[in-house]
Amino acid sequence: MSGHVFRGIYTILLVCFCLIQVNQALRCYECLDCVDETCTCEKIVEVDAETSFCALVRENLVDSVQFEIRHKSRNETNYYQSDPYFISVEEIISYNASIDQWLSQVKAIEYACQTDGCNRPDLLKELPSDGLSLNLPSSWLNENLRRKPGLQTSSCRHCPPEPICSGTQYQVDPKVCEVKQCEDICIVDQLIENISVMKYCYELYCLATPIRTPQIYIRGNYYINKRTFEIIENDIICRGSNCSRLEIFKEIEEKLEKNYDNIQAFLPSNRATCLYTSLIVILLLIISEHFIIL
Repeated sequence: MSGHVFRGIYTILLVCFCLIQVNQALRCYECLDCVDETCTCEKIVEVDAETSFCALVRENLVDSVQFEIRHKSRNETNYYQSDPYFISVEEIISYNASIDQWLSQVKAIEYACQTDGCNRPDLLKELPSDGLSLNLPSSWLNENLRRKPGLQTSSCRHCPPEPICSGTQYQVDPKVCEVKQCEDICIVDQLIENISVMKYCYELYCLATPIRTPQIYIRGNYYINKRTFEIIENDIICRGSNCSRLEIFKEIEEKLEKNYDNIQAFLPSNRATCLYTSLIVILLLIISEHFIIL
């Protein structure tokens, strides 16, 4: 009997210790002046674990690469991160007329996590320069983003300049927009906001500009524990027939190609990936000990 009681007390103390760990400050490495991916960092900051996460950032600039080891507040973005373990990317798929190919370009990649010291400096070099290699089938891109030979205009929804937001995806009140024959390019943007409530915001308009390169900008998160990729923002420059239809965003989501091979260093291995799962197991042990004692 005494052995069971001792194990019960020990388990309760273990749970209390884990709960204290959950509530205490989160410790992140923080060095904002890294020169390259071999950056060493010994500075550690304590932040609120409820509202912050640790991060490693690689940003590809025009003629250089910028690295950061830091913490981030969840309020820094317009999209609430329900799970603080993710890989975030910003990538562009654009048409290169000189070689007649669609090319992918990575603007930024970020690793986010929420355990003490999880943004270790040695992981900085593991952030792949080619991101998640987001891509779409060339046939779909040619059909939807490029203007067919012989045509001078494209049908384009032209809406008020401010974003149109609602709680329904792929929907804009047709009364607030008109269809124009656009000689230059159509701008078709989707931004998903999720702070207090989910909102889907759209901007659709015809733009006169000498820059006519068709392209798609994609910002999205790969949630490590859920193993799902979620698009947060799509910005499309297109000249295809009816390319401003809102269903185009659904097609992008369905057809988008991703490559997770180069982010293996950040994926779960044999370690526990969720502290809360561990707590549930411990609580079940308490219950079982209770019945044994009875």
